[in-house]
Amino acid sequence: MSAKNDFRFKNYAMQHKKIGDLIGSRFEGIEASFKRVLDGFGIEEIHLFRIEVKKLKAFLRIVQTDLKDPTEVKLSKFLKKSYKLTGTIRGLQLQRQRIQLVVREVNDIQPENYLNLLTIQATENMAAIQNLIKTRKSLLSGGKKIITILPDKLNNKSIKKFIQAEAIKLREIVKNEHLQDESLHRFRKILKDIQYNWPFVKKFLGKSLPSTVNDNDYIKSITDLIGNFHDACIGLSLLEPNYIDQISDEKERILLLNIKIEWENDKLDIRQQIEAELKKFSADPVS
Repeated sequence: MSAKNDFRFKNYAMQHKKIGDLIGSRFEGIEASFKRVLDGFGIEEIHLFRIEVKKLKAFLRIVQTDLKDPTEVKLSKFLKKSYKLTGTIRGLQLQRQRIQLVVREVNDIQPENYLNLLTIQATENMAAIQNLIKTRKSLLSGGKKIITILPDKLNNKSIKKFIQAEAIKLREIVKNEHLQDESLHRFRKILKDIQYNWPFVKKFLGKSLPSTVNDNDYIKSITDLIGNFHDACIGLSLLEPNYIDQISDEKERILLLNIKIEWENDKLDIRQQIEAELKKFSADPVS
């Protein structure tokens, strides 16, 4: 999104202006960032596109709270597929970067066969997006359809209802002694929704959530930490047997298996840091 559009969004958000303007602004940002992705599928451009989509989805989760049938609000299949495919591409691109960094640090061989495998898969997903574009309509038209379903303005009742629902989800997650990887990911997504909707929700947080969640810096620190954990999970998933078994070079296989062991230890370390933070979250009283 351009600086002008982002400024416009923030000002509307603070004043609770018409929802249609906010949604339109978000779709404009998505459309612009997606065009930049198509210029070369740069890793940063993909990241920015996906953030724009996440911000839209986070805002829609607030405005859906007062609808009789929230499922009426749907993103287009094109947008959902593009979001998923770009996520896969970025995961493969990040894996290449991480593997190359590790190899340089230990001064070992480049696992060319594995890196080529990642490149082939990324290229296939890029081609899938290009094929998708041939039949798509403008992303902006999807926004217009959503706007017709939503109320004109965002009210405080909807915001409070959203926060209360998110608070319940967070407490349900942290009270489990043995959190699954997916539970940590859901915890992060909830906090990111709060972060993306910060201009709307910040003055209502204290009545439903611990005081730490009133601090945007805290939310950023814990979501970044869980984000690192999620990246570790993706990295390890790309070192599973269905990948490594395709590598015939024995030296390369051993290198990859050693990297996998090291990353598993790193993942465990990050999980322990997260669990310590979640204990603080559980112990922190509601303001």
